[in-house]
Amino acid sequence: MKGFAKIALSVALIAVIVLSIVVASVAWFTSNPEVDANDVTLDAARTLNVAFDPSVEGTTFAYNGEIGNVASGKDAPYVYEAGGFSLNITSLSSDSHFGKVKVEFGTVEIDYPTGAIANVLITDLFHVTANVYEQKSDGGFVKDGTDHHFRAYNAETDDGLTRYKLSFSNLTVADDGVLMQTVNETTSTALFVEGRYELAFTYVFLPDTEYTTKWLAGNYAAIEGYELSAGGDYIGVVSYTTYKAKYHYGLQRYTKSAEADGNGDYTYTANAEGGYVRVVTSYVQKDLVTKYTNASGAGEGAANGSYIKVGDSNEYVTYSRYEKVNGFPYSDDHYRGEKFTFTVGCSVEEVNNEA
Repeated sequence: MKGFAKIALSVALIAVIVLSIVVASVAWFTSNPEVDANDVTLDAARTLNVAFDPSVEGTTFAYNGEIGNVASGKDAPYVYEAGGFSLNITSLSSDSHFGKVKVEFGTVEIDYPTGAIANVLITDLFHVTANVYEQKSDGGFVKDGTDHHFRAYNAETDDGLTRYKLSFSNLTVADDGVLMQTVNETTSTALFVEGRYELAFTYVFLPDTEYTTKWLAGNYAAIEGYELSAGGDYIGVVSYTTYKAKYHYGLQRYTKSAEADGNGDYTYTANAEGGYVRVVTSYVQKDLVTKYTNASGAGEGAANGSYIKVGDSNEYVTYSRYEKVNGFPYSDDHYRGEKFTFTVGCSVEEVNNEA
């Protein structure tokens, strides 16, 4: 255990709805969280601004600094389920048409007592899955006094409450943001028939690839995360990379020139519909990254230069250094009281599933 950092979860927009979280009492506030899919129009998106905020009073939700590098016990990965969106899917064109749900996550801002860190990819921090509950008169779940936490239906105490069926569990998010289900080791798009649904997210406090490729395989010692550190041995390499709705939502997008210039560099131009974004794409040992003394690319190879080249462009930016840690990054004591904020978008599209 690296320390005790209480984190309460709040989402604040115009109208306020109080939710709760599994094994915790947490404030989750949202305005208009319903994705109204009447006529299943494209881009019927709704957005939540999310904050894991330790400053919210009156809650018992606590992240205790779990590193996440063991199978069980006090340092096993911290996990919780939280709401979410309401989905009302109606007016599908035919019985062979379904609703396809897309969720998009923005980058994370981390505020801690002595500083702030911007534009961290959500997949560098959390493995995210989703559960979906459909309103059904004979369903086995009810809302536990709030909007997006569900518990088993009790016939003796829950008469008159809206009941729900767990329609999809442990859905994953594809790179394009579409919710995917895995049945008998086959992964496909989760398809929604007409109905009213509640969507709740589950967050595991480990980088996404580390959780799926190492933690699930029991290779705990190999789990890696990178956290910002002035004296870190790694440099965050900045590049233009293909836009992925799963974790690039809200970032400036760019188009790439068809051809390179005489130096082999491409030009990237800001465009709201562009297929590229500029982010930290990898973490490389500091001595293996070519550095430059200024933003024009002069001083190539300068050991103490302050700039690095941005991928295959002709741009140069100052770089940041990172430390590699085993387990969840930003769990160290000096981050105690940290606040994570990010955006989640949701939309529904009608698709034809005819053979």
